[in-house]
Amino acid sequence: MSFKKVWPAIVCFSFSLIAYFAYQFNGVTVDENGFLREAFFLIPISLSLFMLGSVLLVVFIALKVKAGRRSQLS
Repeated sequence: MSFKKVWPAIVCFSFSLIAYFAYQFNGVTVDENGFLREAFFLIPISLSLFMLGSVLLVVFIALKVKAGRRSQLS
């Protein structure tokens, strides 16, 4: 597999893991007024980056298979 074409998917997966673990390590607290304090925005960011990385990986594999079939037909 060519790393030059897969690196965007790897970067998305890496940032997804970073956002997920940042949310887990940040923790959830309740302040003195009874408000819940958490970094909720990291959850959709993590999921979005994971899905983007998955789509990029599927597209790369589909293009690789298509190129392989094209070379077999020639």
